[in-house]
Amino acid sequence: MDITITEVKQLLEELGWTNSEDDNDFINYLINEVTNKLTLPLGHSTVPDTLAQRAIGKVVGEFLFFKYASGNLGAMAIEASPKRVTEGDITIELGLDKTPLQAQLDMIASLRNIPESEMSAVRRIRWIQ
Repeated sequence: MDITITEVKQLLEELGWTNSEDDNDFINYLINEVTNKLTLPLGHSTVPDTLAQRAIGKVVGEFLFFKYASGNLGAMAIEASPKRVTEGDITIELGLDKTPLQAQLDMIASLRNIPESEMSAVRRIRWIQ
């Protein structure tokens, strides 16, 4: 399956990023890079369908990481995690003391990393003659 810029931009919008035409060349570069990084070790010519959503997420994660590293991430639509939930006379302390920036960085890290177990499930063996 080929990753399209439309799919990448859609996920970026869902995560709160405002897309611009200036990002298109860089997104296309990342699509090619991620596709190559996934297909070469797996022995496939295209991204396997079972990894397509993960590949799109990886492109988005790489894009957001670059924006963060270059100081252009800005504020996305991520709110601080609640520390306490109260329902009636029951109170639950969550203990999640993450700032919005830490939550963003955790989300970016999870998008950038595809578990090896998912990669190995679609890996093809190359026979050497």
